[in-house]
Amino acid sequence: MRFCVLGNFERYPSFYNLVSTYGIIQSGHIARPIQLTGEDPQHIKQQLDFFKPHIIMSHCLFDKKPEGWREKVWEVIADIRKKWGSKHFTHLGDNRSVPRYPHNISDFVDFGLVNNSEPETFEKYWKIPCFTWRYSCIKSGAIHAQDSNFAHDLVFTGSLDTGQHHANRKHFIDNLQNRIKVKTYPDKKYGNSMFLTDVISASAKGVLAPQIPAKVKGFIDVRPFQYIGAGAILFSDGQEIKQYFVPNKHYVEYKTDDVDDFIDKYNYYVNKNPNKGTSIRYTGFSYCQEYHSSVNRINQGVDIYKHCL
Repeated sequence: MRFCVLGNFERYPSFYNLVSTYGIIQSGHIARPIQLTGEDPQHIKQQLDFFKPHIIMSHCLFDKKPEGWREKVWEVIADIRKKWGSKHFTHLGDNRSVPRYPHNISDFVDFGLVNNSEPETFEKYWKIPCFTWRYSCIKSGAIHAQDSNFAHDLVFTGSLDTGQHHANRKHFIDNLQNRIKVKTYPDKKYGNSMFLTDVISASAKGVLAPQIPAKVKGFIDVRPFQYIGAGAILFSDGQEIKQYFVPNKHYVEYKTDDVDDFIDKYNYYVNKNPNKGTSIRYTGFSYCQEYHSSVNRINQGVDIYKHCL
């Protein structure tokens, strides 16, 4: 099958874009990434006409700038669907209870893939079938070899701004720095560490993944799937991730914003009982690779496509 991934590859190379494209290829299909955001709609149309996709997977479909751009893109996709019979999946992966565009999109989208447990909430806005579709890990046969350049005590990847969404996380990590050295990415040397997920996971003693409180039931950010599935010893306080991961079997659980509890758990699994920490690393990796890999997610999309033909 021919898959087109429409996304902001040039300016925002998201984990969704990366893993979707990789998972398509690993699943034995043909992948064609096409730059979406800011691109001339007629250029997008030419590429879609050339490729004639069975499935279109989109991300950042509802950007408002430049003015009038998205409506022209929607028209292009609507025409492609009619011309070639393509089925269009759009992804909502962020922490929100109302979509950015809370209106009927059935003229240009067939299915919604939502990163939460309430797809029916988004069906009411979009007037299309929606499905719970989680982030995933890159399919891999083994944990990466360790690299001393990334052998940190603890790693956190992501924003450390003090805005509304991340202020508590920033405060917790600042306090944690007084007790243990936390290496944060992006940094000056490597910048964004997305393409270093495998080697960071294998080499760091632990990866930190505080979960932001969910605005909609069942929201889980990318980190548990991304890092557990790459062989990290993940430390998280999330309640929602228990839907899929077992505490102290697939990851290490600590109490939210409790530095003392975190240090106790870190010392227990990393310093005092490294064999137990290693067991978590390999058990989580094997489990995530079997049930939550890039191939699993693409196959889920293919099943929806085939069922709805």
